[in-house]
Amino acid sequence: MTAEREAMAQWADADELTDHYQAHRWDTNCATIPEYDASARATIRNGIRFTYDEKDSGRPRVGYYDPETGLLTVLRGDGSRILTHFAPDDGEDYVLRQPNSTYRPRQRDT
Repeated sequence: MTAEREAMAQWADADELTDHYQAHRWDTNCATIPEYDASARATIRNGIRFTYDEKDSGRPRVGYYDPETGLLTVLRGDGSRILTHFAPDDGEDYVLRQPNSTYRPRQRDT
């Protein structure tokens, strides 16, 4: 239920969404702003939820990382606002090394 609620979170405003799209459109392979927004929400619905503390400020954050796509969506600690969406260069290693990360990879079928 949490992912459903958090997938409804909003960006701060249209300018913030546009800025993040322009910064991350290449690593997310999104051709338009609506596609970028939809990709962020799909990552929330399909990804692994974890929490961590932002490195510089110590603020709590909620992350959703999708190991299938390599995409990460980050929300405020209360899950009410989307802060960013991108593909970390080093994937799961990035989310694992965030301060106080609760991320645990899914077990692979053997």
